[in-house]
Amino acid sequence: MKSLREVAAEIPLQGNQLIVHATDLDQAKEAIRLGAKVLVHSVDDQLVDEEFIRLAKESGVILCPTLVVVPGYSIAFKSLRGEFPLNDPNQAVDPETRNLLKASQSFFKYYQGQQKFEDMIKSIEETDEKLKSIMYANLKLLYDAGITIALSTDAGNPGTLHGISVYDELEAMQKAGIPAKDLIPMATQNGARAMGRLDDFGTLEVGKMADLIILEKDPSMDASNFRSITHVMRGGLLRPVNVPFEK
Repeated sequence: MKSLREVAAEIPLQGNQLIVHATDLDQAKEAIRLGAKVLVHSVDDQLVDEEFIRLAKESGVILCPTLVVVPGYSIAFKSLRGEFPLNDPNQAVDPETRNLLKASQSFFKYYQGQQKFEDMIKSIEETDEKLKSIMYANLKLLYDAGITIALSTDAGNPGTLHGISVYDELEAMQKAGIPAKDLIPMATQNGARAMGRLDDFGTLEVGKMADLIILEKDPSMDASNFRSITHVMRGGLLRPVNVPFEK
């Protein structure tokens, strides 16, 4: 906690905002007390309590739950002995990453765990399920309490891919109990708010960036419908999803 307090003291000197990686309840509470604007990741050591909810409400802190990043490690490890499950119909994953995923089994020779591989996988999956149950329950508690939640994935970690992990996160948030219609502002407006960029994007308004997506299916009915992208607009230029923009 000492290092967190030292960082918090430096924030106003740098004209910045405090964003804290907080996965245990005590740390998350202290982060809010020290003025955190964004809490990154879910509290996963125990269920949040009334004090945490009160602090979050009073502070207006934004929560980025990143539900998929922990099980992403299991996916990456399991791909050392099998195929990496890649659901990327629009070819959003870059060719270099795609080739690495296809060659995942070739990296098994670097596994140096003390446990047998199968035992290690079983242990990781059991831990994933335990953490998932806590994270899902906490997200629903905070949603019910009216805490601001923003979509995020922590992509770049093993098994959590840039771009397409957004779909997995939205579907996980829905499984946690958030209605699909309420996921839309979490994926747009609240994300912009977390970045301090609500004047630039996050909603469709005159004067903001003309960046948006067009879907074939209604995402307010089911989170999986976010996958039905047909067109992308960037800077006011509209193109079919399979037509790349100029670099």
